Amino acid sequence: MSQAIAMQVTPATNGPDDDAIVAVNLTRMRDAQERYASENGSLRSTFAKAEQQGVHLKAAKRALAIVKAGDVDAWLTETSKVTSYLKIMRHGITENQLTLDLESTLAPIEEKAGLDGRAAGLDTAEDATEHSNPHDLSTKAGQSWLAAFRQGRSERDLILSMRDDETETEDGED
Repeated sequence: MSQAIAMQVTPATNGPDDDAIVAVNLTRMRDAQERYASENGSLRSTFAKAEQQGVHLKAAKRALAIVKAGDVDAWLTETSKVTSYLKIMRHGITENQLTLDLESTLAPIEEKAGLDGRAAGLDTAEDATEHSNPHDLSTKAGQSWLAAFRQGRSERDLILSMRDDETETEDGED
């Protein structure tokens, strides 16, 4: 008996044969690689466009990682220590090198609501809508949030509509 005939005589198993399992998994792996390559290309394109529009990529990636980790206090502690160590090594930050534009904790609620509303309006997430307003619309804070949200949304839409070649370089050339 030849091997082909012998394989036909082999009793059937309750599941797929090894070749079928390998074939399906290879296909899944190939599809995942293609999705990754596509997403990775999209990510690179997004980063390139952001950089072209003046975003400092290293700082942006660090900020995104800090937000994702959810521990701004740890970053502030680390940054404070780095600054202190630079000072000890006589490479400290001088008065003119570092300026921080920090939000006041004493700002009126309407001002804070406006800043939050604008940030929500600039957000590209689909769940960011006017209904996301955490303030009652009958309050000044609610109205401030809504007005700033709409302004942020308008700015966001304008930025998203910009083509790559609409962003000027530092010397003014397209």
